[in-house]
Amino acid sequence: MGAIVLAISGSLRNKSFTEKMLDLCIEGMGENLEVHKFYPHKMKIGPLHQLLVLLGQEETRRVFSGG
Repeated sequence: MGAIVLAISGSLRNKSFTEKMLDLCIEGMGENLEVHKFYPHKMKIGPLHQLLVLLGQEETRRVFSGG
């Protein structure tokens, strides 16, 4: 088995231009690759919630307002 490739597809649409370009890049990396594609829009990621928990609501408002 060759190298491990972690690929992130940021497009919300299936078979989008971004997805096609990603596939071409992976194809250009050669053969015998172990490819793992990730689709962030399909994952349950709650970074804002975690930020609220870690910093507290007042601190979070300051960070996002640029103050």
